[in-house]
Amino acid sequence: MTQLRPHTLQLLSQSQHFAPQYQHGLTNHLSMTLVALEYCQASEQQLSEFYQHYTARLESLDDNSIRHTQRRYLEAQAQYLAELEEQGTDAALKRHISELIRGISAAGFHGIIRLAYAVLSQQHEQIAAALAYWQCEYQSLGPLESISNYRAEQHIAKIEEAFSAQPEIEGLIADAMLETYQSEPYAPFRALPDTLTFEQVAQITLEHYARSDDFNLLHGVTGLHALTLLLPYISDHQQALNYFWQAYCAVFASSDLAQQQNCKPTTKTWPELLQQASQSHNDHTIKLALSCRDLDTIFANPLYKHALATRLAKESA
Repeated sequence: MTQLRPHTLQLLSQSQHFAPQYQHGLTNHLSMTLVALEYCQASEQQLSEFYQHYTARLESLDDNSIRHTQRRYLEAQAQYLAELEEQGTDAALKRHISELIRGISAAGFHGIIRLAYAVLSQQHEQIAAALAYWQCEYQSLGPLESISNYRAEQHIAKIEEAFSAQPEIEGLIADAMLETYQSEPYAPFRALPDTLTFEQVAQITLEHYARSDDFNLLHGVTGLHALTLLLPYISDHQQALNYFWQAYCAVFASSDLAQQQNCKPTTKTWPELLQQASQSHNDHTIKLALSCRDLDTIFANPLYKHALATRLAKESA
């Protein structure tokens, strides 16, 4: 793991004064993006500029009028911090992730994503805040169901065929995910392939994001990245992958499946792409950059680079 610079650590400490959500349920990405910028080797000026740009939209936790949900978050954060200080990071994470993984859909994957970035920061305060957020937003879609002789590619193709003509469900990703999963048309697709692999899931989530640049499907890439970062603290990798796939398929069905883009090849290197991403003020673009780089390291798929380069080109156009 990268040792964070003092300036980044200072900004992360300051970020604790902001609520985990803003504007009626949108996730605060500040801490996640600061860590991603560090890993993208952003300058201190770029970090400060992003901080100033992003905090203008956030809600303070220092206000005496904070809501009940925010008080619950602060109480959970304090409890997790005490446990981390007493038991250490490894023990606390192994205990709690096994409980939380069934609710991987929490806040549209942002529970697990925030925790993964907190682990990268190596800061107990950040890890405690991330665990508290995941706990407060916990959302289970239901027990896992499986079916044999059924591949992930077949599963997602059948969902696409059934939902391609359906309009995208507006609103928060987590709400759309749950609404879709519980709907009658989705009932035939709740059973998952019993032979899921990380390679299959990585290929599918990447291909569907790359061909669409769909906002919801972007979280399939960043969510899978978060899961891979937390695997050292998860005892049952297959179960974790199954819960991820359960949530991803519901996100997929609720998305705009008609949206298409031409993903163009690039000759840029990863250092060049990360440097370009560090100039962005788009929190999702910055985190996507690190996710694509790391997942390419694991799965060796050049499409990760092409998908990121295409998004960066669209931003700078």
